[in-house]
Amino acid sequence: MGIGQSVDKKIKRVYIKYKTEISGTEFYLKVRSGELEANYLHPDLDTILSETNGVFVYQESVMKFLVEIVGYSWEEADQIRSAIAKKKRDVIVSVFDRIRAACSDRRWDRASIEIICQQILAFSSYGFNKSHARAYSELGYITMYLKHHYPLEWWTAELNNSDENKIRHYVTILGDKITPPSLHAPADRFTIVGNRIAAPMSAIKGLGPASIKAIINKGPYFSVEDFIGKMSGGITSSHFWALLKAGVFDEMASKNISMPEARVGFIDLLKKIKKVKTIPSEVSDNSPLNMFLNQRDTYKCFNKALLLDPLIRAEISAIWPSMRETKRNDIPFAFGTAPTIPVIASVAVAEKLLESQERSENTDRIKVAMIGLFHSSSHRSGISKRGKPWSKVDVILSDGISSIECVFWDQKKSLRYPVNSLVYVMGYIKRGWRGSATLDLLEIERLNKFDHLNKKLS
Repeated sequence: MGIGQSVDKKIKRVYIKYKTEISGTEFYLKVRSGELEANYLHPDLDTILSETNGVFVYQESVMKFLVEIVGYSWEEADQIRSAIAKKKRDVIVSVFDRIRAACSDRRWDRASIEIICQQILAFSSYGFNKSHARAYSELGYITMYLKHHYPLEWWTAELNNSDENKIRHYVTILGDKITPPSLHAPADRFTIVGNRIAAPMSAIKGLGPASIKAIINKGPYFSVEDFIGKMSGGITSSHFWALLKAGVFDEMASKNISMPEARVGFIDLLKKIKKVKTIPSEVSDNSPLNMFLNQRDTYKCFNKALLLDPLIRAEISAIWPSMRETKRNDIPFAFGTAPTIPVIASVAVAEKLLESQERSENTDRIKVAMIGLFHSSSHRSGISKRGKPWSKVDVILSDGISSIECVFWDQKKSLRYPVNSLVYVMGYIKRGWRGSATLDLLEIERLNKFDHLNKKLS
């Protein structure tokens, strides 16, 4: 083996004594836990890296090496430290010739010299000075402790200190831990109410700053009648409709009646107390799907996937008696033992199934069925490079929170379903060109056309 090959091979082994390609982090932790003994590349490093188990952990360690071993002054070493902090690779590499010369004079072998150079270069990608490393570690430990032991308080603080994009992301993670604003404890910030996090009043579209301030100042409210009485001159009927559609009054509903019945009761109270005669059509329709869509469009922190809504699931079960509920949130329904359509699932499941297939390196195509909201479709056609004509319809399907792109090949025209129609699709999951899951469609139908499918699957 030539000296070049020997050097290259040894550079990969950060800690030669153990003859293993262990990372610096692993080595540090194993030495700290007593699994390994500290091992120094050269005796010259014993005093320099004794505090950090033989590993470059802080920028000060590199500075000490440059001063005591290579011969730099502290001022020069600090300039190099600054270059490391700013990841200036050319400055760092320019130091290597002097390191090689100094270490060679101290009788270091060539492999060890090259390893120390590569360690310093690698360190520049993540290294901190000691004060920053300590502060970041302490802050990380504290936040980890709070997130684990006080999750509601931690997430409430995080939501109150995040921008809208982060809040949208967190809402999908937290799911039903976040509720619509509470009239029992109205606030302009995320607050803990019971064992949930209530969104601020500003999460309701249609409420202005003045009406939000009035609702907060006159709260709390113990019933819808109490709210209407206290707010008799502070809000209009349009504000009331916005609160109703967003689900704010739902916490005051009786447990003995269904939510559609409760919504009708809320409307009757407003009509009786405020003498309101005109009811908007989107409010008077209290079907489960319409209630779902109203909340999605009015409540900025909306966090319900379509098939997680129990009322909608009950409606679907009534339409398709052949389906059975699985008691699973990720795959709520199944068609008996029908192998061709194994699941009806929310859109997010497609991504999970695809990731599972990729981890297992399974090449079999995954066929699924979904129920979702029709968003849009567009038709495209053309000629392939081989001269073969093609046509397809691109369809966007939503579960209320996320969306999935579907492709229906060999179709001659766009689908003209109304937006937010409840549709059934069946097809194969695949990875799209943007990296997200897509669906190659085999079937698509509006939900109200499923009598024939019921018979086919029974």
